[in-house]
Amino acid sequence: IREDTAKYLRNLDPNSAHYDPKSRSMRDNPYAQNADEGGNLQQQQQAAESMGFAGDNFARISGDAVQMAETQLFAWDAEKKVGVEGAIHLQADPSRAELMRKKVEKRGEDLKDKKRKQVLDRYGGEEYLDAGKTTDPDERATRFGVSHAEQEYGRDGRLAS
Repeated sequence: IREDTAKYLRNLDPNSAHYDPKSRSMRDNPYAQNADEGGNLQQQQQAAESMGFAGDNFARISGDAVQMAETQLFAWDAEKKVGVEGAIHLQADPSRAELMRKKVEKRGEDLKDKKRKQVLDRYGGEEYLDAGKTTDPDERATRFGVSHAEQEYGRDGRLAS
């Protein structure tokens, strides 16, 4: 006896998500009209867990699937640059591919930091960068000329008290 509910029986509304019988997949969320689709990814994941099923596409954007897709793209790009087919192969050697991707990303971040430091050493201006050092809103407003104080003006253009 089948214990779980079939995908095509989850929402019988004809305007609900399309069910493809050949691949047995329902890509969209069948409860999308009932659920709040707004919010960030974490809120959507919590909503999907409470519903039990949020469509087959939902699994493609959660967990390690996104990170694995990034690693696959990195492997393809590296293969193009090196010119050797299979130089980095995600399925054959996933640990090596992931380590190489992280190494290249770290090298890129280091080069970016080095270039930033060279520009700051040459031209100065580090004191004008907002690196979260100023937590006092008055100091921040003074430094950057930003004010959120609400002021009312009369019809003649003078400040109303």
